[in-house]
Amino acid sequence: MSKKNIGFGVFLIVAGLLFFLVQRGIFSWSVFMVFFNNIELTISLILIVSGINLLLKKYLFVKTVTWLAFFSVMLGYGYYSDRNTEKDSIEKNILNNNQIYAIENADITEKGELKLKTSALSLVVGSTESNLIDGVVKNVNLEHKVDYKNDKKSVNVKLETDDKKVVGNFLQNLLSKGEISIDRKLDLNLNTDIIWDLDMNINAVESVMDLTDLKVKKLEIDGDAGSFKLTLGRKYNDTKVKIDADASKVEVYVPVDSGVKVSIDAAASSTDFKDLEIEKDGKYYITKNYNEAVNKIDLDVDIDAGSLKIIGVK
Repeated sequence: MSKKNIGFGVFLIVAGLLFFLVQRGIFSWSVFMVFFNNIELTISLILIVSGINLLLKKYLFVKTVTWLAFFSVMLGYGYYSDRNTEKDSIEKNILNNNQIYAIENADITEKGELKLKTSALSLVVGSTESNLIDGVVKNVNLEHKVDYKNDKKSVNVKLETDDKKVVGNFLQNLLSKGEISIDRKLDLNLNTDIIWDLDMNINAVESVMDLTDLKVKKLEIDGDAGSFKLTLGRKYNDTKVKIDADASKVEVYVPVDSGVKVSIDAAASSTDFKDLEIEKDGKYYITKNYNEAVNKIDLDVDIDAGSLKIIGVK
């Protein structure tokens, strides 16, 4: 029997054994995601195994033993991590893999700056009265940094998602459900008492942002290849919004009694206004009530190869 046939035979035995363990419920498909969720460990072990095989390539059993050891270590680690996660998940809803998070609020805080960087997920933004920021994540590692200033009267918050799980989540859905999708979610609720400056770098994101109950002084969205549904409110008198989103679908909902001024750079894109009394003044589109309105919203939109709708709501 040739060395090639022996190696292929061992591979078939191992693959059949793994599928058997999954069928019997001993392993779950999530165990195999360890290769992608721990990519640094995977690459390190592959390099070690490949080096050993190069040094001892004349010994057939070395190749078989080292690769079997590699898969045993990785799958064992994945099995342990999977079971350990289930045991320790006090704040996790096991049914849908949702995890609750919260950043406590200092009662004297008046102003907040949030910088969010994320991609390849579903984003929902809303409001909360109990915490500085809270919400739910699904299949997302959320890293945060909170920096209070001026005796806690102002706060800077940085939120960033770890995108290592994107490939693993895609493969898990494909193998376990037969679906070509990425099931990742970030629900983000911001405190209603704080005046916010928001800076969002969000690519390949499907987002629904309801800022109706929030005091938003400034909002900047930089995101391509996504879908953005943004609802603004009346809680702050002068709101500045800048949106830079290419190859995206953008919908902005504004109160009809707010004064709205819009600057648009939208090459190869469709633009539509609905339920608003808009006049063109130079490079701006301005509602007739802009000068008299108590609440003003200035929009600066740069969008290529996409669509933009600005809709008035009561």
